Amino acid sequence: MKLLVDVNDMYVNCHRAFDYSLIGQPVVVLSNNDGSIVASSKEAKALGLNRGFRYNRTENSGLELSLFLSQIIIHRSVSDSGSDTDLIQ
Repeated sequence: MKLLVDVNDMYVNCHRAFDYSLIGQPVVVLSNNDGSIVASSKEAKALGLNRGFRYNRTENSGLELSLFLSQIIIHRSVSDSGSDTDLIQ
């Protein structure tokens, strides 16, 4: 049996699962193609960095946040495990 669950900001939570210091900090995950934000934490959203927004380092250089490129291997691994409920905040 398969279960489909929509996890809020899953890519961000995948990175937080491996680095607990990211919890409570603004985090964004960028696409590998064009630098668009594919996931952002609620802290990053509060700074106006929403999904689909193209992140430009020169315009946003004064912001304190963690940036990650989409890492499909990590994201798929966590998604496939399905039992890591600690990732859901």
